[in-house]
Order: sequence, then C-alpha cells, then structure tokens
Amino acid sequence: MDSHSFFLALLLVFVFARIFGELFAYLGMVAVLGEIFAGLILGPSGFALIDLSVSGELLKVLAEIGIMLLLFEIGFETDISKLQNVRKKSFILAIGGAIIPFTFGFFSSYLLVLRQGKNLRL
Repeated sequence: MDSHSFFLALLLVFVFARIFGELFAYLGMVAVLGEIFAGLILGPSGFALIDLSVSGELLKVLAEIGIMLLLFEIGFETDISKLQNVRKKSFILAIGGAIIPFTFGFFSSYLLVLRQGKNLRL
C-alpha cells in the first residue's frame, strides 16, 4: 500500500464528509446523515471513488476507531433525565419499528407466494 494513495483516500473521506455534513445540516437534517451519505457515495455501493483493495485495511481500522469515538461522545452528551421523560414514547417507537416492518415483510412475501400459485403451509 502506497502512503500517498492512503492519504488521498483519507483526504477524500474528510472532504466529502464535511461537505455532505454541512449540506445536510443546512437542509435541517442531522450532519451525521450527510457523513454517512458521503461514505455511501465514496464506497463500493456508490461511485467507488475509494479503492478498498489499496487502502482498505487501515481505512477500516480508522473507521472503527471513529465509530467508537462517536459512540463515546454520544454517551457523554446523553441526559438520562430527558430519556426518562420520553420513556413510553420511545418504547412504543422501538417496538413499532421492529414489529411493523417484520409484519409487512411477512405478509407481502406470503401474498407473493400465494400469487405464484404455490401452497404455503404455516
């Protein structure tokens, strides 16, 4: 791995993350979503501007360290008293966020199988 290709990839990550973070913040969204979107664009699922075979391992290690630092920072900023005030709403949201997609996926796949004329026994 050449050091110049790693630093070029790192520069692209920082620049794109900053640009999309600021853009999403300007649009009233969370800046972290813009940074995640930048990663999608740069990575193999987007335009593949960063070749992970060249600078992949070290970049993956730095990304994992960044995730740990982000979670650590979020833990510092979390106010437990505010979380206790919205306990019921967050519980309903968490349960609904798991049950609704599961139910929709189950019934849509069930209907697709029935539409194909196959017998489906539960």
